[in-house]
Amino acid sequence: MSEGSGQQFEQHSFVHKGRTIDYAIVNLVASGGLNANLDLYNLAMSVPNIEYEPEQFPGAILKMKEPKVSMLLFKNGKIICSGASAQSQIDVAIKKANKMINEIQPSVKILKTIEYEVVNLVATGNLHQNLDLFATAMQLENVEYEPEQFPGAILRMDDPKLTMLLFKNGKVICAGAKNEKEMIRGLETADDLVRGMKSGATPRKKKAEMEEEDEEDDFDDDEEMEAAPAPAPAVKTAPAKKAPAKKAHVVEEDEDEEEKDDKESDDDDMDEEENEDEIDLSPIKGKNRKRPVVVEEDEDEDIEEEEEKEDDEDKL
Repeated sequence: MSEGSGQQFEQHSFVHKGRTIDYAIVNLVASGGLNANLDLYNLAMSVPNIEYEPEQFPGAILKMKEPKVSMLLFKNGKIICSGASAQSQIDVAIKKANKMINEIQPSVKILKTIEYEVVNLVATGNLHQNLDLFATAMQLENVEYEPEQFPGAILRMDDPKLTMLLFKNGKVICAGAKNEKEMIRGLETADDLVRGMKSGATPRKKKAEMEEEDEEDDFDDDEEMEAAPAPAPAVKTAPAKKAPAKKAHVVEEDEDEEEKDDKESDDDDMDEEENEDEIDLSPIKGKNRKRPVVVEEDEDEDIEEEEEKEDDEDKL
């Protein structure tokens, strides 16, 4: 007998290829029905070991001391039994629950045989050998091993469809089997897989092998790069230079200066023409240089007057 969580489990063993494998069934989960609707509120009020909180869970929880199992009761009469280590305990637990419910709710009849189905079997086992979990995970695709998160490796099988936890000391936990035969077949398959691992495949050696493979891959890549023809150099076209923003301003300033120069030259030409028309009266004293012009006009008038006088005298 093996103990777990204060409960004793019956120990079994079998021989596989000359090697002894031990196991013990620690939990059976079965699903059945009483073929009647249940008044869960009335049951919870009448039976002390029934808990019912519909706000948190739609079913009532019935806990039995003998056999030590727990049962989920639903309004439609469906029941789920868990915690049994043998099918005989499931039979006893369902019959006791049926009788208890009939005493409180007579509409639920006592059934002579209650059909149920085992939906999950959980067992512990011992392969009696030390396991190299790192090598197992590296060589098998269906094994996951992350020692930083969990000390055991997870082995998932497709035939039979179940899951196993493998530990270094050879202990295993099997879950997902529907019956004892499937569980035994799973233990045999696991034993064959772990014994077929390469000896000496320690984490250090495996890491060194992986590093060597990476170096070989890098060397092959370098050779391929050297063998490949060099690509033609790309022709780079120089981008067109953009004129600075100040250039337009400079051009405009040059044009303004040219216009100013033209105007000044025109003014100079006009001044020169005016100077040519004027008489050089530099010897004549006076501030206003245009004064001689006025004198000239007075002289002309005097001459005209004299000529007119002469004409008048001639007429006389």
